Amino acid sequence: GKLAACSVDRVTVTKYGNILHVYLTSPNLLTWHEVRQTETEIADRLFSDTKMNIDIRERFELSGAYTPQSLMELYGESFASELKSEDPVLHTLYQSAELSYGEAGSVTVTVPDGIVERECAPRLVRKLTQVLCERCGLSANVDADYRERKHKTVLFDSFAADPFPDTDAAPGDLAPAASSFRPEAAQPAFAKANGGGKKQRKDNHPDVIYGRAFSDKPVPVESIDIPDGRMTAIEGKIISSGERTLKSGRHAVTFAVFDRTDTISVKVFTDEEDAKRLAEALAPGKYVRVAGRVKDDDYEQELMFVNPFGIMKADAADTARTDDAPEKRVELHMHTQMSDMDAVSSVKDIVKRVYAWGWDGIALTDHGVVQALTDAGHVWSDLYEKAREAALEKGEEAPDRQDFFRVVPGAECYVVDDERGIVTNGKEQPVQTSSYVVFDLETTGFSPRKNRIIEIGAVRIENGNVTARFSEFVNPRVPLPYKITQLTGITDTMVANASGIEEVLPRFVTFCEGAVLVGHNVSFDISFINENCARQGIEADYTTVDTLGLSRMFFPRQARHTLDAVAKALNVTLGQHHRAVDDAEATAGIFLKFLAMLEEKGARTLTDVNRIGRMTKEAAKHLRPHHVTVLAKNTLGRVNLYTLVSESHLHYFYRYPLVPASLLREYREGLILGSADAHGDLFDAVMEDRSGEEIARIVSFYDYLEVQPPENYFYMIENGRYESVESEEDIREIIRR
Repeated sequence: GKLAACSVDRVTVTKYGNILHVYLTSPNLLTWHEVRQTETEIADRLFSDTKMNIDIRERFELSGAYTPQSLMELYGESFASELKSEDPVLHTLYQSAELSYGEAGSVTVTVPDGIVERECAPRLVRKLTQVLCERCGLSANVDADYRERKHKTVLFDSFAADPFPDTDAAPGDLAPAASSFRPEAAQPAFAKANGGGKKQRKDNHPDVIYGRAFSDKPVPVESIDIPDGRMTAIEGKIISSGERTLKSGRHAVTFAVFDRTDTISVKVFTDEEDAKRLAEALAPGKYVRVAGRVKDDDYEQELMFVNPFGIMKADAADTARTDDAPEKRVELHMHTQMSDMDAVSSVKDIVKRVYAWGWDGIALTDHGVVQALTDAGHVWSDLYEKAREAALEKGEEAPDRQDFFRVVPGAECYVVDDERGIVTNGKEQPVQTSSYVVFDLETTGFSPRKNRIIEIGAVRIENGNVTARFSEFVNPRVPLPYKITQLTGITDTMVANASGIEEVLPRFVTFCEGAVLVGHNVSFDISFINENCARQGIEADYTTVDTLGLSRMFFPRQARHTLDAVAKALNVTLGQHHRAVDDAEATAGIFLKFLAMLEEKGARTLTDVNRIGRMTKEAAKHLRPHHVTVLAKNTLGRVNLYTLVSESHLHYFYRYPLVPASLLREYREGLILGSADAHGDLFDAVMEDRSGEEIARIVSFYDYLEVQPPENYFYMIENGRYESVESEEDIREIIRR
């Protein structure tokens, strides 16, 4: 990994032999978490029997491609983690700061204007200067600037009102307000929480269950995401509670509070007598307000209130929830308990609730199954009978069954694209005598719109023989991500003196003149070529052949069709994998063998290849599925939906009940198809910045496109699989597109 490229400059030990300082130099950026993890591993492996602390002091020797701006785009999150660990106040200030970059390495840190900010900003400037200049070796000049405050900063004002700023387990952690809080009144509670042995003194306020009365305004639980020392109050319904005896003899009462936005736990340490009282007062179903400081609990391994300042009774807020919107929504994507690990509500409860809200209907779309529809039908019948009887009692006409509340049968199917051709944009070219260019690209990422080409490798085939080679680095003019360097072996130094894409691409286009382009998963590579040709005004109308599709055609029972797996199956030598010219050479060897196999199959033109290569059932099982929402609009559609579900389980089940796109087209009559969620192929295509033609092809398959709330996609921000999604704005931009 990254550490293999590091050099140890020196190692020192403190006077008392309890801290080992390791000075590292690395050619790659190391994140704060990576450095801390390495410290832990060194301590565990080398000093498990001693109390030796490891302190790694890292320094980076980076390429000239880095500027303060490009560095902070890659290293900013690590810098924030470091601040959070070392100085929470500076971390909070940095989170509210705006960084702007000028010429000659100037960096301006703009923060809200205030007394505390003006005191802390110079420290933040010094820390950022140290990281940019000393640790990363850049030439940077960092200054602070101040902007008018738009709202009151809760964090710093709360510290002023906190009588115990250095404790994290006191019931007096949260003062109601600086003007009304009396430190002396909280002392008995504070002593109890810290093991002083004195019994908690309960406030005389009639609503106080534990601790002291307070008047702080509750915040939504969903807004509490980090233990940043803020004084916080919440209000909600207790949904679970428990009490246990600790080894020390003390008792812990724990309960969970739900406020309709999220749930958070509260833990109170007390004696046996008080634990019984609290367990009864804090039973599930009760409504409470809680005030205190949130922290990461080491035992529970979650964010929670520990020994809050106060717990008070609250008014029941769980009155019947209503939908007062003048125009009701119609939910077309609803999972029930029949969707494994994806929902907890029964279909009966769902249908009754939305009917009570006055909705016109709801579509049930469990993952690959339709078991919930029977119960939904029974509930619908009961609701209709009650509505009919109520109308007759009033002397009114019974509601029309066809216009009554509708339950739309549906499913969210796992569809595999067995119709994608091996040859794209074919023009009846002869298979054996055409000119081919087998090519491969290395890039800085997956998006042809956002990322750059860093290497092009290709070989030209004429009449079954390799006649020419093309291999060039491309200077992307941005630092290479470490993951790309690790994967390809290409470093900033290797591309520093290369030509830019505006010079390399025309040379590659000339190399490809009159040829069909061939690649392994060629749609990825050609998307970069087409995007860069469009930027330079170069006409691109290439026919492409995908060796990945040929592999699936000839080896339908093979589980993996990666380049190395196919090369092994065909006994083709693969050089340095993930280097463009080596991958192109290997792909050319694979393609030449496929040409002979195509001749045996009777393929005369490239159009014949798609006809011969129609996917078998066995091959379709190994395609990556994507979600498609399938709704039935009439009786025929319902029958076709049931047919698809049956076929998917009986004949195409492989990890999931798969539905081939060709089968979906065959039984499409009476069905309405939607593009589904983040696991749909349309969302993937937009997120990966595929070509407009590719996106148009996908869109044409659907009857409607699903645009879901941004919150449905927030999990992508923290998930390393989605490299192009780093913020909420990235998600909103995908939705806009």
